Amino acid sequence: MRPHKYRKISHFRPRFNYFRPKGMKQENFEKIYLTAEEFEALRLKHYENLRQNNAAEEMCISQTTFSRILVKAHQKMTKALVEGLGITIQSHSTSNPCPAIDNTQNETLNQSNNLLKTSFYGHSCLNCGFEWATPEYEEKNSSLTEKPNCPQCASNETYKLIKKMHV
Repeated sequence: MRPHKYRKISHFRPRFNYFRPKGMKQENFEKIYLTAEEFEALRLKHYENLRQNNAAEEMCISQTTFSRILVKAHQKMTKALVEGLGITIQSHSTSNPCPAIDNTQNETLNQSNNLLKTSFYGHSCLNCGFEWATPEYEEKNSSLTEKPNCPQCASNETYKLIKKMHV
């Protein structure tokens, strides 16, 4: 199994992170969760009008990984529109930021944009969109490749995550 790469998420925050069909009460309908990575892929491709290879480069992932994330985002958005589901965009904020895994990775990120700073290392769930900070022992041993199960929904569809915010 290949180790998961950290995805780089920009500091951009949407004005709203929750949408629901007009006239529906919050507790009366289902919703889909758009992960921070899916939102970032949509933003880079359709709002910033970047080509997929350039958008993938911005997120520090391969073009094929970017394409998979974008396809999943399109599927979720289409399902929400067709079936009248609510849409929740995963929050970019964290209450427990973790330090960088190693200085090399942190220096590379700081060189790319000195206005941004690495602020979060953790994991995220593709199933429910939940994200959590990486435990301290994993930060020190970046060679760990075992994917943890999501603490919220117990799914094993998780991946490592890195986020950047304005300083």
